[in-house]
Amino acid sequence: MDITAAEARRFLIAHQGLSGTPFRGKSGILHCLERVGSIQYDPLDVVGRNADLVLAARIPGYRRAMLSDLLYKDRLLMDGWDKMMSIYPVSDWPAMARVRAARAIQMQNVLKWRGTDRALEYLDLVKNFIKENGPAASTQLRVGSAPKHRGGPRDLAGAAMDYLFHTGELGVYAKKGGQKIYDRMEHLLPPELFAAPDPFPDEGAFLRWYVKRRIGSVGLLRNKNTGGWLGEFLENRAVRDRALAELMDLGEVLAVNVEGFKEPFYMQAESLPLMESRPQPGRKAIFLGPLDNLLWDRDMIARLFHFDYTWEVYVPAAKRKYGYYVLPVLYRDKLVARFEPDHHRGTDPLCIKNWWWEPDVRLTPALCRAVEEALERFAAYLGASGVEGAPSGLPPR
Repeated sequence: MDITAAEARRFLIAHQGLSGTPFRGKSGILHCLERVGSIQYDPLDVVGRNADLVLAARIPGYRRAMLSDLLYKDRLLMDGWDKMMSIYPVSDWPAMARVRAARAIQMQNVLKWRGTDRALEYLDLVKNFIKENGPAASTQLRVGSAPKHRGGPRDLAGAAMDYLFHTGELGVYAKKGGQKIYDRMEHLLPPELFAAPDPFPDEGAFLRWYVKRRIGSVGLLRNKNTGGWLGEFLENRAVRDRALAELMDLGEVLAVNVEGFKEPFYMQAESLPLMESRPQPGRKAIFLGPLDNLLWDRDMIARLFHFDYTWEVYVPAAKRKYGYYVLPVLYRDKLVARFEPDHHRGTDPLCIKNWWWEPDVRLTPALCRAVEEALERFAAYLGASGVEGAPSGLPPR
């Protein structure tokens, strides 16, 4: 199948639920996760955490309590490792057994690198403590501080709990701010789901499922080492080569040639009707989270959308081109701007610290109106009293 760059952009936007309102309310969040498999979690909270920003871009009237309820009250979603730390449906728990096993091995290396591998001596102590006392945070069990710190928990109890989380023995019962409260996983999942066996007869079947699922997380992916393939198993090009060849033979994945790219993209066969419908872009402006699924392949975004985006949170301040926490702005099928927001808490106004239009953007009345409306929606999502500052080129508020 051959498509133009514009058709690729519009398909990706429609697949992600960004060109209309296919997802609504808490059921819409579940529908969204069924389509994309997972959304990436990051603990930084400037104007909501990344998972909140992903959903606020797709769910009209989204509020942070909606995701929290689905995770920690309804327990239809869960925290787990997929493309880095992620959120995905609990129904994927049995299928992710091989990811958890691979993660256990990887975490032993991580603990050693961090200098906290002594935490492995306290696994039984942590498990017994939670068994006897119920859900617990690492601050409730002090067993020694880390000799050095290279990220991750700063004490051995926290490191032990983090390890048991990655292996699936513990799950997140709740979060208070950025702090995880853990419980035994068998208390957090329905018994039949917790005890369900790995559904795949062999690793090949698992890898076909996992590669296909990851393609759906974006919509179109090339077989190149990009951010779209981060995580266990999928970073290995040889693994992807085999799985993609088998999926193509089975007709479950289709190759798509996109204008301007030498290498093919891959698409789930189930997405063909959407591609053939030639979806049209919406007319809303939408603010994307820094780790939004649409942005996972930054090279694709640069070449397909002509938008170079680097999340500069970890870039030293003196070397940043834009700012600490900068969000892209989508309008129709273009990324037209980026801005640096800030919001302290409560009803404080949303502050626009900086706004940068892309060089080739023409400020039409429709675009200006769409941005104004997007700012109003974003302020409402935050619970802010209004918006302080205005994008350059728009009338001041």
